[in-house]
Amino acid sequence: MKQSALIFIIGLTMIFSACGNENTLNEKTVLFEVEKGDSLSTVVEKLKDKKLIDNPNRFKILAKLMGKDKKIQTGVYQILPLEAYGEIIDKMSSGKTHSIKLTIPEGYNIFEIAQTLSNNGFGNYHDFLAEVRKPAYLARYGIPEGQSLEGYLFPDTYFIPFKSEVSKIVEMMLARFNEVVNDEMKKKIKERGLTLHKVLTMASIIQKETGIEYEMPIISGVYHNRIKSEWMLQADPTVIYGLLLEDKYDGNIRKWHLTEEFDSPYNTYAKYGMPPGPISSVGKQAILAAIFPAQVDYYFFVATGKGDGAHVFSKTVAEHNNAVGLYKMNLKNQKNGQ
Repeated sequence: MKQSALIFIIGLTMIFSACGNENTLNEKTVLFEVEKGDSLSTVVEKLKDKKLIDNPNRFKILAKLMGKDKKIQTGVYQILPLEAYGEIIDKMSSGKTHSIKLTIPEGYNIFEIAQTLSNNGFGNYHDFLAEVRKPAYLARYGIPEGQSLEGYLFPDTYFIPFKSEVSKIVEMMLARFNEVVNDEMKKKIKERGLTLHKVLTMASIIQKETGIEYEMPIISGVYHNRIKSEWMLQADPTVIYGLLLEDKYDGNIRKWHLTEEFDSPYNTYAKYGMPPGPISSVGKQAILAAIFPAQVDYYFFVATGKGDGAHVFSKTVAEHNNAVGLYKMNLKNQKNGQ
């Protein structure tokens, strides 16, 4: 190797080493945004203006030596205290933007999801509701006109990039839904002579009725028995959802809500059959319970009243009335601290 080439390589190595050891000036973690169209020079100037770096030329040189001077990606990045220049360049060139960990619980409806996202700085409450009602989404999943993506937004823990648009979040939740409700599950649904929309509708009722997994197939069995016997479902959660859609729910169900006076397709106390669509997001176990209901003789169920979330299942009206009596007694004992 010629001496001049060797000197050049040594020089580059020294520069790379010096730049790589350079650190930011911030003593606290800060968020830094690379906007669309920002070049490396623009990013460096912004870093300098925010007093995050004091050697912009070294930052530029290092980015070029790393071969990432033209790979800086748009996004919001978390810059740690006294972070090395090289680590920041890696972060910005790989698109490892700052994300917020957010959990959407099973059983949340679109109104609760919208509020959760809004509370965490992701868009506007009403913008989310408008997004999940767009005809393009409904067409993609064969959802009847006039409904929403209710039931198709999979409940899970997500790491959402800071400042994400509502549409990106919706697509993220739909992608997770497609992972869980895969071709194998859709095949099972078809083999049972069911449709995805009806399965999700039943699953959402089950999800709202219980959070206990072993109860889900039993509750599914109860509702399937009622349908087979041409009974009304008489499911309180569907009535609540109907009230929510009309912005009339104040936290209480009144007697007239359970009569024909409340004229809603979700009023399963006044309408036969299933409601028109899901009433909440649903987890995998609730979906499986809707596909494979337990073969039981039960037609009724009521909470135990013990605060454990469990239910008592009954075959007859007389058994159910006794269970309701126990429920009331247990509630009273709970209030009295017994």
